[in-house]
Amino acid sequence: LVQDYLRGGEYSIKYSFANQLKEYMTLTRRSQKKLGGELNIEKTKLNKLLSGKVNPSMDICYRLEKHSDNILPALLWYDLHLKQLAYEASSNDAIRVAAYQQVTGGLFLKQTS
Repeated sequence: LVQDYLRGGEYSIKYSFANQLKEYMTLTRRSQKKLGGELNIEKTKLNKLLSGKVNPSMDICYRLEKHSDNILPALLWYDLHLKQLAYEASSNDAIRVAAYQQVTGGLFLKQTS
Protein backbone atom coordinates (compact mmCIF):
# COMPACT_ATOMS: atom_id res chain seq x y z
CA LEU A 1 0.00 0.00 0.00
CA VAL A 2 2.80 2.42 0.81
CA GLN A 3 4.50 1.80 -2.52
CA ASP A 4 1.21 2.40 -4.36
CA TYR A 5 0.75 5.61 -2.39
CA LEU A 6 4.26 6.82 -3.26
CA ARG A 7 3.61 6.20 -6.96
CA GLY A 8 0.37 8.18 -6.80
CA GLY A 9 0.10 11.92 -7.00
CA GLU A 10 -1.77 13.09 -3.92
CA TYR A 11 -0.32 13.56 -0.44
CA SER A 12 -2.19 11.92 2.43
CA ILE A 13 -1.50 12.53 6.12
CA LYS A 14 -2.34 8.85 6.65
CA TYR A 15 0.92 8.01 4.90
CA SER A 16 3.11 10.59 6.63
CA PHE A 17 6.39 9.30 8.00
CA ALA A 18 5.09 9.75 11.56
CA ASN A 19 1.87 7.84 10.93
CA GLN A 20 3.63 5.02 9.11
CA LEU A 21 6.14 4.74 11.94
CA LYS A 22 3.21 4.41 14.36
CA GLU A 23 1.71 1.75 12.07
CA TYR A 24 5.07 -0.06 12.01
CA MET A 25 5.13 -0.05 15.81
CA THR A 26 1.63 -1.49 15.90
CA LEU A 27 2.38 -4.21 13.34
CA THR A 28 5.62 -5.20 15.06
CA ARG A 29 4.03 -4.95 18.52
CA ARG A 30 6.67 -2.53 19.73
CA SER A 31 6.19 0.13 22.38
CA GLN A 32 7.98 3.44 22.00
CA LYS A 33 10.41 2.36 24.69
CA LYS A 34 11.16 -0.98 23.03
CA LEU A 35 11.51 0.40 19.50
CA GLY A 36 13.60 3.31 20.73
CA GLY A 37 15.92 0.89 22.49
CA GLU A 38 16.20 -1.41 19.47
CA LEU A 39 16.93 1.51 17.14
CA ASN A 40 19.17 3.26 19.67
CA ILE A 41 17.07 6.45 19.50
CA GLU A 42 16.50 8.64 22.54
CA LYS A 43 12.97 8.60 23.91
CA THR A 44 12.45 12.31 23.26
CA LYS A 45 13.68 12.08 19.66
CA LEU A 46 11.44 9.10 18.91
CA ASN A 47 8.51 10.95 20.44
CA LYS A 48 9.24 13.95 18.19
CA LEU A 49 9.48 11.68 15.12
CA LEU A 50 6.13 10.12 16.01
CA SER A 51 4.49 13.51 16.45
CA GLY A 52 5.99 14.90 13.24
CA LYS A 53 7.91 17.61 15.09
CA VAL A 54 11.28 16.29 13.86
CA ASN A 55 12.08 15.17 10.34
CA PRO A 56 13.69 11.77 9.84
CA SER A 57 17.33 11.62 8.82
CA MET A 58 18.71 9.03 6.43
CA ASP A 59 20.40 7.47 9.47
CA ILE A 60 17.00 6.84 11.05
CA CYS A 61 15.71 5.43 7.75
CA TYR A 62 18.70 3.06 7.55
CA ARG A 63 18.01 1.90 11.10
CA LEU A 64 14.38 1.20 10.21
CA GLU A 65 15.52 -0.69 7.11
CA LYS A 66 17.81 -2.89 9.22
CA HIS A 67 15.15 -3.31 11.93
CA SER A 68 12.65 -4.54 9.33
CA ASP A 69 15.22 -7.02 8.00
CA ASN A 70 15.34 -4.99 4.76
CA ILE A 71 11.64 -5.55 4.07
CA LEU A 72 11.09 -1.79 4.28
CA PRO A 73 14.02 -0.11 2.51
CA ALA A 74 15.46 3.15 3.83
CA LEU A 75 14.45 4.88 0.61
CA LEU A 76 10.80 3.97 1.17
CA TRP A 77 10.91 5.57 4.62
CA TYR A 78 12.64 8.65 3.27
CA ASP A 79 10.30 8.92 0.28
CA LEU A 80 7.37 9.17 2.72
CA HIS A 81 9.08 12.19 4.22
CA LEU A 82 9.94 13.69 0.81
CA LYS A 83 6.35 13.41 -0.39
CA GLN A 84 5.23 15.36 2.65
CA LEU A 85 7.91 18.02 2.05
CA ALA A 86 6.86 18.36 -1.59
CA TYR A 87 3.25 18.81 -0.53
CA GLU A 88 4.19 21.43 2.03
CA ALA A 89 6.40 23.26 -0.48
CA SER A 90 3.61 23.42 -3.04
CA SER A 91 0.76 24.27 -0.70
CA ASN A 92 2.07 26.64 1.95
CA ASP A 93 2.00 30.09 0.38
CA ALA A 94 2.20 31.83 3.77
CA ILE A 95 5.66 30.41 4.44
CA ARG A 96 6.73 31.26 0.88
CA VAL A 97 5.56 34.87 1.23
CA ALA A 98 7.30 35.22 4.61
CA ALA A 99 10.52 33.81 3.14
CA TYR A 100 10.31 36.14 0.12
CA GLN A 101 10.03 39.11 2.49
CA GLN A 102 13.41 38.21 3.97
CA VAL A 103 15.19 38.65 0.62
CA THR A 104 16.61 42.12 -0.04
CA GLY A 105 18.46 41.44 -3.29
CA GLY A 106 18.59 38.84 -6.00
CA LEU A 107 18.99 38.11 -9.65
CA PHE A 108 16.68 40.23 -11.68
CA LEU A 109 17.16 38.82 -15.12
CA LYS A 110 15.66 40.58 -18.06
CA GLN A 111 13.87 38.47 -20.59
CA THR A 112 14.82 39.11 -24.17
CA SER A 113 12.67 38.30 -27.12
